[in-house]
Amino acid sequence: MQSFKDLVDQLTRSHPSLSPQVRKAAAYVLENPGDVATLSMRKVAAAAEVPPPTMPRLSQALGFDTYDSFREVYRRHLKEQSLGYSEQASLLQEGHHGDGLAPLWAAFRQASLANVEHLFASMDPGMVGEIAERLIAARTVYIAGMQASHPFASYLHYVGSMAHPDWVLVRNLNGVLADEVVDLGPEDALVAISTRFYARDTIGLARMARQRGATIIGITDRRTSPLAAMADHVLIVPIQSPQFFDSYVSVTALLETLVGFVVAKGDQDVLANIERVERCRRELGEYWNDSAAE
Repeated sequence: MQSFKDLVDQLTRSHPSLSPQVRKAAAYVLENPGDVATLSMRKVAAAAEVPPPTMPRLSQALGFDTYDSFREVYRRHLKEQSLGYSEQASLLQEGHHGDGLAPLWAAFRQASLANVEHLFASMDPGMVGEIAERLIAARTVYIAGMQASHPFASYLHYVGSMAHPDWVLVRNLNGVLADEVVDLGPEDALVAISTRFYARDTIGLARMARQRGATIIGITDRRTSPLAAMADHVLIVPIQSPQFFDSYVSVTALLETLVGFVVAKGDQDVLANIERVERCRRELGEYWNDSAAE
């Protein structure tokens, strides 16, 4: 059976060449995959504002015999996404038991390369550029990512704050978040990173930022995530992996690109800030020096 990712890729490529009504249905399906898995065909058609027969036409345009077989891809994907880590770890062992590590190595390679390729193929560089400009213009950029996303939020802060000292990493120190975001307001931006299973603190911060009028850049894995619903700008990252845990390869690639855009669009102050940080680190001897160690 066709994988969910391959189907989404096919939908994206086919979308421009479809007839107007079928293209309208395809656009809705791309934006609302959860509805396909959980709602009846008539309800999906009504939500997409197309006649019910349009849905089987879309399915046939993508090579499916029936709408039910098309829908089954979405149902299977939803079921896989609902599994806990221990259940997925069990499937990982069952699927590769006795086969050696070569097939698993190949599966990881394929998933990692596919995630990065899908990221750059689906992302609009113009939109990323607009987000970079918004971050440059913000009074303060707050960066939030809890649980598994925290190391990547920390990376974004570590690199980004070299160019912009007004980038702040939001940390849950001693269970307290309020002290670090007490001044968050309309002139600020929040970069929030959260993929399934979505961290409560990250979603709570995004909700507060929205109430205060700050710009929210959400980095998440699907448009139906709670973070996407609150964000002004949504960056979707593919996270498929043979691992029992989701992949963060594409998240890292996106963060590297975003910081690169911010620096490229910056002024001389950005260069001066980076040079100042680097000089201070060298003065403190933070970099390994072979000659000094002898």
